Parts: sequence; C-alpha cells; structure tokens
Amino acid sequence: CLPFNLLSEVSDETEISIDVDTAFSNSYLEILEIFIKGKVEDEILFTTYNCHPGLGNDNFSGIIGICNIYEMISKLDNPHYSYRFAIFPETLGAICYIENLSKRKIINNVLFSTVLTCLGGEEENYTFKDSPIKSAYADSYKKELQKLIPDLKIYPFSPDGSDERQFSSPNVSIPSASLCRNRYYEYEEYHTSLDTFEYMNKNAVKETCKYIFKAVNNIDKNLRLPK
Repeated sequence: CLPFNLLSEVSDETEISIDVDTAFSNSYLEILEIFIKGKVEDEILFTTYNCHPGLGNDNFSGIIGICNIYEMISKLDNPHYSYRFAIFPETLGAICYIENLSKRKIINNVLFSTVLTCLGGEEENYTFKDSPIKSAYADSYKKELQKLIPDLKIYPFSPDGSDERQFSSPNVSIPSASLCRNRYYEYEEYHTSLDTFEYMNKNAVKETCKYIFKAVNNIDKNLRLPK
C-alpha cells in the first residue's frame, strides 16, 4: 500500500513503520439497484462492483457493462423474465445485498446471477467461470455463450475471484457465474496502475455485453422450466 514513488526509493532491507490513523462512526453502505418487471416474478440478476478506484478492466468495465446490458434489456418488448441490476462494493457489499434480498423476500425469485467483471482488455481471450450449483438456467446461459463464442474456455468454480463466491455460498445457493475477457489474475496489468482506461478497450466491453445480452435474450424467448 505504499505510494510507488516512495517504494522505488527504498531497498528490500529498509524497515518501514506505518501509523494507521482510524476513526469509527455510524454510516451506511450505498447500493444502486434498478429493476425491469417481466411477465413472471422469476428473475435474472446482474451485479458488479465499484470499489476499485482508478482501475479500468477491473472494474470500470463492469460498471460500463451493467449500464449497457440494462439499456439493451430495457428495450425488449414484453420480456418473459424479470431483470434486476445492482452495483455495490465487492464482497462486503454483496453480503449486505444478499441479506437485503432475503429481507425483501426477493431472493427465492432469482433464477441465476452473473457477476460483471473484467469485460474489456486488449486480447480476445474469453473465459467463463461455472457455477457450483446445478441449474438448468445457469447451464443454458453457459451453453448459449458457447454457441456465440466457440473458443470459450470454461473454468470450474473456485472460491476465489469475485462475488460469485457470495451468491453461490451455502444457505444462499444462487447459481452464479461470470464471463470475462482478459480475466483477473491472467493479465499482468491486473491490480496495478497499468490497468488504465486505455487498457480497458471500450469496444471490447461492448462486444462482451452483446454476447451476454444475446445469451440472456435467447433464454428469455425459449426457456420455460419450473424453477
């Protein structure tokens, strides 16, 4: 957490003492949510996070992406399923949001969720992180993306990564997956000051969003199964 200019002036043997001056006060956590009502209460959930200031692919691309996908879905004529979109800080924000969905008795309506992260990047390297929870809806989402992206690489679920961990947790059990272009951990700019808005290719973000929208749109038109 040292400023880079300071870090570059010291050797590996230099001892540094850091005084963290903190204060505690009552506050609140902000969550942005918007909802599109469909013919049925069953809904598909899109989430992203806003707690990585100054970073492009991780995760300003997710914020751009959720706006793009909302705009496309809002133009559907009488969608069958309902759609919910939410932005909050990663991890703790997701935990608070899950509790909020539960208190509002919405959580049982969610068919599956997808976390929007790392949607841009220079390389056309698409990966899909699978859900640990078996679901016809989540599986159909994956298969629709595989049709659109023939060389899509599928990763099994692991508890690292992003908020799919929280949504897939025991006693929550929302099937949650994510499609990435230049996935976290797999590009050297990740979590550094080099993950700039220039590295995050805006056209790549739009392309990824179109894949996600087309997959969900096909589900909306064709998939009719009991939850």
